[in-house]
Amino acid sequence: WCGPVPYPNECSVYTNDVECIRGDARMAKVVGVIIVVVILCVFCIIVLSLGLVIWKVVQTDKMIEQISKLYKNCGHGRDMTKIVEKHRNTKAVVIQAVSYITAFLLGVLPPFLLVVGAVNTSGNSQLKAVDFFEKLTLVFLPLQGFLNCIIFMSHKVHNYRRVRRDVSIGRVIALLFCTFAHDPCFIS
Repeated sequence: WCGPVPYPNECSVYTNDVECIRGDARMAKVVGVIIVVVILCVFCIIVLSLGLVIWKVVQTDKMIEQISKLYKNCGHGRDMTKIVEKHRNTKAVVIQAVSYITAFLLGVLPPFLLVVGAVNTSGNSQLKAVDFFEKLTLVFLPLQGFLNCIIFMSHKVHNYRRVRRDVSIGRVIALLFCTFAHDPCFIS
């Protein structure tokens, strides 16, 4: 059985059950480099896309502020509250998207570094790097689900308080867990 691994299948570095004849592991390094390059490209696309969205939201925020000042100074009776409210919702969604992607990167980064550390090091330093990144993976991978839950709930709290501003955050969280999902603010 051949594959992009440094040792043959069923070969254990810790026991002598199987005779392990190590090759030069060129294929493992090539596959590791390809994986790293692809992941870095995807990461750059995500960061660039989010950066453009954030830039657009900031530019729109500045424009809305200038327009509302202009309408106030000119004495027009036009109300800007609908436009400001829509833009406030857009900002909340952008913050939610950035939060989800940050939680995703926190969960995926340690396994990614585990692969990079296993490919780019050798010997005793490889075992230390793999051990360290395995521990980080054990902490951050489950933490991603917890962070996603908090982000999801915070958006529900935001939606509920947008409609009913007099309700406290603690009360909204209690309603979220203790009532049925018949309230339209919780269904969104």
